[in-house]
Amino acid sequence: MFKLTPKPTFKAKVGLTMPGQEKQVEVTIEFKHLPRPQVKEFFETLEGKKDHEALGEIIVDWAGIVDDGAAVPFDSVALETLCTNYPTAAADLFVGFRKSFLESRAKN
Repeated sequence: MFKLTPKPTFKAKVGLTMPGQEKQVEVTIEFKHLPRPQVKEFFETLEGKKDHEALGEIIVDWAGIVDDGAAVPFDSVALETLCTNYPTAAADLFVGFRKSFLESRAKN
């Protein structure tokens, strides 16, 4: 059944690029569900924002991100650290949001 009113968030698998590894590492990201006008506004207002600031507007949680073997809870500091330590992470997360939210699923 297709619900007319969506849940406020959704989870998606996103591949993060790790230097020196051929394959991306898959993590689970919980994104905010934005109505069409807010999606448009979000993308129109990206300029001038730091990656972690913009991503903080659409990400509410994550799973699969660890440090020293322990899970790292999502917060603004951890998100900024991720974007600082792995410059490609922000692009991977933006692409993951776009693909999971705005693009239809490809049929096999």
